[in-house]
Amino acid sequence: MGCRFYVTQAAIFVSGYRWEDGIGPKDQRPTRLDLAWRSVESNEVGTDEFCRWTRQVGSAPMLAVNLGTRGVDAAAALVEYCNHPGGTYYV
Repeated sequence: MGCRFYVTQAAIFVSGYRWEDGIGPKDQRPTRLDLAWRSVESNEVGTDEFCRWTRQVGSAPMLAVNLGTRGVDAAAALVEYCNHPGGTYYV
């Protein structure tokens, strides 16, 4: 597609998103009601799948954080999950 960055969980969707729901084994991820879209979010495509896909197409991910119903602690935990090599709560 030729894009340098792709954004996931953007705009209205991210305002109710819990990034932790999109990690770990797919069959253990919860489904949640998405109040903004009045649909069910399966969390089948999560952070790891999205980041892997962006690398496959020669791009980079741009992740959004939920500051609508969450806070800076959740945002910091996502940064940790995506960047720390291991040995912490999320990695």
